Amino acid sequence: MPTSHGLRMGPLGWRAGCGATALAVALLAGCDRPPTETRRVNAECPGLERPSRGQGPAAWGAAEQVPLPPDWRIDRPRVAVEGGRVFLAFATSKRLPPAPFSEPQDVYLVTREGGRWAGPEKVSHGEQTAGEPRLGIDARGEPHLLWGERAAGEQLPPDSPPPSVTWKPNRILHRTRGPQGWLPADTLYRSPFLPYASVPWDPVRDRSGRLHVLFDAEPEPRRSPELFHWVWEVGRWLPRHSILGSDPVPIGGGRGGSQADLTVARDGRLLAVFISGAPIQGGGQDISSVFFTSSRDGGASWTAPQLISRSGLLPAFTPRIAEAGDGRIHTVWVRDTLGNMFPDVLEHSYSPDGECWTKPVRINPPTPGMPSPPSIAPDGVGGLHLLYALPTSFLDPPSYLRYSYWDGERWSEPQSLFGLDFVIPSILGLTRDAGGTLHLAVVARVGSAGGADRLYYATAPPGARRARE
Repeated sequence: MPTSHGLRMGPLGWRAGCGATALAVALLAGCDRPPTETRRVNAECPGLERPSRGQGPAAWGAAEQVPLPPDWRIDRPRVAVEGGRVFLAFATSKRLPPAPFSEPQDVYLVTREGGRWAGPEKVSHGEQTAGEPRLGIDARGEPHLLWGERAAGEQLPPDSPPPSVTWKPNRILHRTRGPQGWLPADTLYRSPFLPYASVPWDPVRDRSGRLHVLFDAEPEPRRSPELFHWVWEVGRWLPRHSILGSDPVPIGGGRGGSQADLTVARDGRLLAVFISGAPIQGGGQDISSVFFTSSRDGGASWTAPQLISRSGLLPAFTPRIAEAGDGRIHTVWVRDTLGNMFPDVLEHSYSPDGECWTKPVRINPPTPGMPSPPSIAPDGVGGLHLLYALPTSFLDPPSYLRYSYWDGERWSEPQSLFGLDFVIPSILGLTRDAGGTLHLAVVARVGSAGGADRLYYATAPPGARRARE
């Protein structure tokens, strides 16, 4: 029986890969082709005996409300900064029964320059429902937006949740600006088999100016997703590893993967973390473990997957990756520890080389509500900034914006920011610019669960306070 090796974070909930339901994933033993465990795993890592210190926790300024129509429902903010310009992308949605579910509608971009906001500019088409925006900046300093769209009339697989519970796009669209304004949207990917596609995370730019994305797709019906890598160069997206490209070998050697995050290291390597099943003693595999892979040749080849954290039957979700200023590689993810298939803790591991990883540590105790996917950014030395939204109960408001800081040795106690007591518990936008300033985009609902949405923007300068010695 086909099974999934993980649950993918959909726009409005957790969705199972391979068309399986969350219950089926909980009862069955994950994927059919897991990555193998190689090299040193969770051992004492050479190179970590050298002490590491961060610049200190961020001192956040006041959160500024971005001017938008007061009746808009806003979600999934993304932020990118280049040359003094700040770009914020977000999706709008409409409410659908049963509450509190909604369906994405359109994707927009606003720009801040010289202290003033311009926009919003509608980037998506308008004929289809559009959501899950992603945002990158090219070497010209111009924005590139990716998003998912779902054409009207297309049917979901028969075992899928209703659209009001989990909105599933069936194609990935891309758009950027040229000298005369926005260029027409082009299709990055459309699933040839099933009517949904996984939107990649934000595009990242390498030292030569190319943009890179990783996304997961199912190469055959009801088969575990695999990871594929595309590159923006010479004015178009080109496959490096693709279902339909000249090199059909996917990342991880064809062993499956999903929920990938990607960054570019200072030495030019591509670094990625993703979710897949890991072998278990006696046969079979677990549900959703955390793996690492890297590429030194721009994605033409990738290293054998390194197992960071074995999940057992308690799955991990949405890992994020960053390289700190001291060269150490960090990843943070959310994980289920209570056995109900929903994440309740954040966990962290780091590595000096991508081969040996520290034993994962919990950043927070188990919570009754699901933490949002983590957003992380390094400082200029050995520290790491973490933001996430944390509901006070399983599905009910309020949700608080939490900030914590890794000083090179330990995590700080999480603190609430800005007095926002109903943060939309989805994806937050966080980035660090070339000068070290942090930029944050977050959506909060004013009044109550049925109140109006507001988009907020805040910054924190680099090295605001020194970490204690």
